[in-house]
Amino acid sequence: SVIVSDRANRRGTGKTVFSLLLAHMLDRTEEGITKQKVAINPDELAEAYTELPRGSALVLDEAEAGLSKYRAGSGVNMAMRELISMGRIEEKYLILNLPSSGELDRDLKALCDWWWLVQHRGLAKGHHLQWNPYSEQPRTPKKRDLEWSDIEEGTQLRDVYNYLTKLKRKHLRGESDESSQRLKPSEV
Repeated sequence: SVIVSDRANRRGTGKTVFSLLLAHMLDRTEEGITKQKVAINPDELAEAYTELPRGSALVLDEAEAGLSKYRAGSGVNMAMRELISMGRIEEKYLILNLPSSGELDRDLKALCDWWWLVQHRGLAKGHHLQWNPYSEQPRTPKKRDLEWSDIEEGTQLRDVYNYLTKLKRKHLRGESDESSQRLKPSEV
């Protein structure tokens, strides 16, 4: 499980692009990253997690909207904690992106393995999250930097990025209900 956030809590620094590129690198399935492997709604991500094949990489874009630390006891957060802790047997990769890792439920953060902190568009610092049992806080030793560039036009990954963008715009306009954020294929 991976967290992608921004060092200054900024928006528009490429977290979604980086998350999709990271998922593309991690996914071990034949089909690669598809629209079924991305979501802005944690319920849909949980459903995809149980249905998609082993080796799939899944992205929850704008994770703070559905997994807020202020709703740590909610059914959604509890279900996601269970998925991350027990779902490891499914051998899937889960990427949660949000502006600030501080917005994520503390218990969810404790279950994550990596944290990528976007420095600016095109550069992220990776930290392998290790738990300190004495202070009950994660340790974040820096492991490596990753540089990236934009997703190429005309690729399947660009189509998935465009799909996520449409989902977010539709949600912001109030054109989707909370239980289902998915667009019909004809809307894509």
